[in-house]
Amino acid sequence: MNLVIFRKLNADDMGEIHVVQKEAIKAAKNVIKINENLEKRASLNLLTALRDVFSVKSSH
Repeated sequence: MNLVIFRKLNADDMGEIHVVQKEAIKAAKNVIKINENLEKRASLNLLTALRDVFSVKSSH
């Protein structure tokens, strides 16, 4: 599974980390059944890990 992580450079969002994971989740859904709760938990866990590593604020 591939995730794209980038820093947004707009003045309003300077320094925030954004993760593009829709394609990765879509691909995973073709292989295994992912329910909505599992998808939400995975997203929260990913954001928590990114905050720990990059010390960033979430925009969600």
